[in-house]
Amino acid sequence: MNPQDPSQNSSALPDFDDFADLLLQCNSLASPTDLQGVVCGRLSAGAPLEQPQWYELAKQLMDVENLDPLTTEALDALLSASKDELKGDGFSLDLLLPSDHIDLDMRVQSLAGWCSSFLHGFGGAGIKGNQTFSAEAAEALRDIAALAQIEVDAESSPEEAEANYLEVVEYLRVAVLTLYIEFAAKHKLH
Repeated sequence: MNPQDPSQNSSALPDFDDFADLLLQCNSLASPTDLQGVVCGRLSAGAPLEQPQWYELAKQLMDVENLDPLTTEALDALLSASKDELKGDGFSLDLLLPSDHIDLDMRVQSLAGWCSSFLHGFGGAGIKGNQTFSAEAAEALRDIAALAQIEVDAESSPEEAEANYLEVVEYLRVAVLTLYIEFAAKHKLH
């Protein structure tokens, strides 16, 4: 993974393929989607997440003892970009998913994994059992849980399946931002 050009936005997400290669090299059990899903889940639930806690959480998810400098750099970029995108005014959240050149089935599996990881991060953030959820937030959580089980519709044409995938990705962004606004942004926890 190449160091970022200083002229670029300092909070850009790591490149998916480069990050995936880096994780493979260190025998990580986690993928880029797993790591971003957990980060976004934690942040959306309003849990503070700073470098020391993030490194420990990442090591657990990756099932590694130590982080090498390139992995640490990628994890820093992931945390920083995720925070910036969630807090941003543009309601843009880039999901760290495989690019279009990857088979749709694999992209859908990755999206389902992202959702599972998000729920893991959200649930691990320490939300109290008596926490009240708005109807929108409850629906967003239910929908993300349903998306964790998503599969490609075998009866759809390739064009329909691709359009459905893009629609689901866009919906997921909105659902995550809905939860972030309700739990984190209201309390300005990070």
